[in-house]
Amino acid sequence: VGIVSADKPATLRIFTEGLGLSFQHWGEGEQGQHSEAETAGVKLMVDTVDVIKRSNPDYQFSPESCTVHLTFKCANPAEVDEIFGKVKATGASVEKEPFDAFWKQRYSTLRDPG
Repeated sequence: VGIVSADKPATLRIFTEGLGLSFQHWGEGEQGQHSEAETAGVKLMVDTVDVIKRSNPDYQFSPESCTVHLTFKCANPAEVDEIFGKVKATGASVEKEPFDAFWKQRYSTLRDPG
């Protein structure tokens, strides 16, 4: 589960102090720009708006918008493209075509049509 946060320290505080999760951090700053925790087999990722805008310059953060993203681990880049095509065919709108992200993963973004 991916969360985009405009106030990452406050978001992390909910999960660390409130739920007792422990995060690993990457990027600049004390808590980095990307953080991950795993619990009950689910990976929780928290990113700053800046990280998301690096991969999608058109991204517009709004407290009213959905800031939770589901991500799925794929075996290889070709599987990302294959799943992207299948999900797109169901009617999901394309926000970002598959691309090789700066964090060394194949990545794409589709939006729920609802």
